[in-house]
Amino acid sequence: MDFESDWKLIRPGFVKLYKGQRLNSGLSMGASDRSKVLVEVYFKFPHPGSLLQWVQPLKPRLDLLNKSPSGFEWGYTGSGPAQLAFALLLDFLGESEIARVLSLYQEFKRLVVVQFDDSWALTEDLIQETIDKIEQKTA
Repeated sequence: MDFESDWKLIRPGFVKLYKGQRLNSGLSMGASDRSKVLVEVYFKFPHPGSLLQWVQPLKPRLDLLNKSPSGFEWGYTGSGPAQLAFALLLDFLGESEIARVLSLYQEFKRLVVVQFDDSWALTEDLIQETIDKIEQKTA
């Protein structure tokens, strides 16, 4: 997927798009290579006469939950994917929802993060749909 086609997947208005990629995709990875990943948050905001877009790295938020000090990972059920699931949900829901994030992130990891390939894009709508699914199961 490229940047422009990714934006076509999401609704108009202020939106975030989460994207990840392995920087050494296609190489034989040893244990020390698994942490060479990049996860970014893309922002889009309609502005009169233009479209504002910017990118920033997703913060792992080890200060709130330290599952993987070595960083994010995905595609399996370990501590790196748990840290990614936590960071994605915290960024999406906000710090005021920390208790909710803590109750959701392991199932979110199982349903979403484990399924990621070497590169992936995740919309806010898909995150919300997954949260709704998890919360319906536990209600």
